[in-house]
Amino acid sequence: MGDSGQPEDDRSRGIDARQARGVQFGDNSLQYNTFAPIVRSAYLAEVHRIAPADLLERDGELARLAAFCAGDGQRAYQRWEAAPKAGMTALLSWFVLHPPPGVRVVSYFAVAGRTERDTRDAFVNVVLEQLVELTDGSMPGHLTRATQEAHLLSRYTDAAQACERQGERLVLVVDGLDARRNASGVATLLPDRLVGGMRVVLGTDPGWRAPADLPPRHPLRERTRPHLLPPFVGPAERARRKAEAARRARREAEAARLADERARREAEVARRKADESARWEAEREQAAAEERRNLQRQIDEWQAAEAQRVSLAARAAAVRRALTFVVGWTGLFVLLTWLTQGRSDPTVAGILSAQLGAGGLAAAIVLVPAAFRLGAAYEARPASPAAWIDRSRYGLLLQLIAFPVLVVVGGGIAADYLDFRHTRQLERSLGIAGALPSFDEVVAVFFLLLVAAGCVGAGLCLAARAARPWHERHRERERAHRAAVGGRSTRPRP
Repeated sequence: MGDSGQPEDDRSRGIDARQARGVQFGDNSLQYNTFAPIVRSAYLAEVHRIAPADLLERDGELARLAAFCAGDGQRAYQRWEAAPKAGMTALLSWFVLHPPPGVRVVSYFAVAGRTERDTRDAFVNVVLEQLVELTDGSMPGHLTRATQEAHLLSRYTDAAQACERQGERLVLVVDGLDARRNASGVATLLPDRLVGGMRVVLGTDPGWRAPADLPPRHPLRERTRPHLLPPFVGPAERARRKAEAARRARREAEAARLADERARREAEVARRKADESARWEAEREQAAAEERRNLQRQIDEWQAAEAQRVSLAARAAAVRRALTFVVGWTGLFVLLTWLTQGRSDPTVAGILSAQLGAGGLAAAIVLVPAAFRLGAAYEARPASPAAWIDRSRYGLLLQLIAFPVLVVVGGGIAADYLDFRHTRQLERSLGIAGALPSFDEVVAVFFLLLVAAGCVGAGLCLAARAARPWHERHRERERAHRAAVGGRSTRPRP
């Protein structure tokens, strides 16, 4: 027990009198009264000045802020990012003036144009004054730049606990932190140990990063994704954007319609082209098949004709026609010879008949093998002597040269014949006949050779002319067959 009659531990127990206006203690009830002025902050007037008259289109953001500040989440910091002129200051100032129930707000809005040092000092003065008001205390005396920051960090805890005792929650709202100013001046003054459910809301730009000189356990060092604040769009701008969106939608719909119509037209054109191509291809295939059938029919006909041409009956008929041709013309010439020379000079007619027979035999020797080789393709043409004349320039020239030569030779032979006849009569009269061959014999042999040579030439000409149509048809079919089977002929050789 002490001198006052109370237990020793009761007298030595400390009493917290930091919020008291006066203290009375001791045996004689000694009383000390303090009358320092109570602090009342006027910063809300500044907030009223920067806050909008009405906040539009921000109900979702206000609901998220209210849920964070009044909720029971584990995180104590919430950071919002917004581009310049997006409406961050309007949102946070409106929230400061209209906090949710049970929330006491302490705020600071950075002013553009201040230096880092000025912003730091302004933050300390503004926030410390608001915290002191929440604790119903007076501003500590003899504050300096060295001591005011410590008082600020201490007042965070005192104000949070005071709000907690009254059933409220302290929320600190700081706006205006960006990468160009306030890089570390204000962020290092934010509380790192939050008691009583205290919350901190920060408004920054997209380029802001937590400074490197923060305490190791500061909540700002946690890698959390900030909330993005979309730019504010007013009613006029919203109406303009809506009208622009409607026009763009109409343009897109019209473009889509035109694209669909163009696609349909292109598809229709492609389909028509495909149908036309298919039709052309079918026609081409049909034509090719028809051509192959025609060619095969021609080949079959050619093979049948070839088989018929080289048959024994056809060759026998060709030889018969050739012999008939030669015998007919030879007989005709012999008949003409006897009709003209038979009565006047039977000897000459006999000699000429023998020569014509020899010539016909020579022509038959040349013409009959050709007729046998051609078979059914042999045609006994030309049918008249006029067809023997070659009508080409070269042939006509040779014939014009040969005609005078034959006239001269014939005339010379006739003159020689008269001379040799006179000489022969003279020899007979002189008794020297038989020393030389008779003129009739010489003339007969000469004409025999001449007629034989001419008939051989005529037989060759007739054989060539008779075989020419067959050779032409043969070459045409050969070319068509090679074109159809790729240049390879399957026609059997005759």
